[in-house]
Amino acid sequence: MGRPPSMKWAEKFAQSINRALLGDVYGWDVLEQEDPLRRVLHLRLHRKFRKEEVPFIRSLLKAWCEANDCVYRKSDYKGRDLKALIVLKGLGPERDESPYS
Repeated sequence: MGRPPSMKWAEKFAQSINRALLGDVYGWDVLEQEDPLRRVLHLRLHRKFRKEEVPFIRSLLKAWCEANDCVYRKSDYKGRDLKALIVLKGLGPERDESPYS
């Protein structure tokens, strides 16, 4: 479970989602793309994602992105995996802000 530069906040986001899903998060990762400003946040659960919880996760992810100078673009889920495209507004210093602070 790693994180490329400028995505330090992703660990706290994953912990937050894990609490919201009552410990169902199996793992997470941030995948770099060819474009240095694009990342894919990959969440994996112990079970399959439920259709009704995906909008909730997307809204939380959007809030975390906005608090950390990123833009949530889109996400897809299938089975136990959810992958979300995140666009960084710049490669500046690492951000680690919670939208709830």
